[in-house]
Amino acid sequence: MVAAHWVRSGVLEVMHADSMPDAWPLWLEWQRAVAPQNRAEIEALEQNRGEWLTYVRAITRRRVGVRIEEPIKSIRTRYQQ
Repeated sequence: MVAAHWVRSGVLEVMHADSMPDAWPLWLEWQRAVAPQNRAEIEALEQNRGEWLTYVRAITRRRVGVRIEEPIKSIRTRYQQ
């Protein structure tokens, strides 16, 4: 399901969510225009050809009465096991 993580959050009711058909070429075109040096992303899009990487569209409604947690404002810069 495209919107499973949104549903699990409990914050949104998902009215419609899907992968946009044939959208990956648009992403590839945009990537080549704005960051042609980003070979990793360009090659990933070229190789994947929309199988897993594409644009998603969603129509949602925020559920009434659900409290949203404060956003994370900082993340540790050192890794500790």
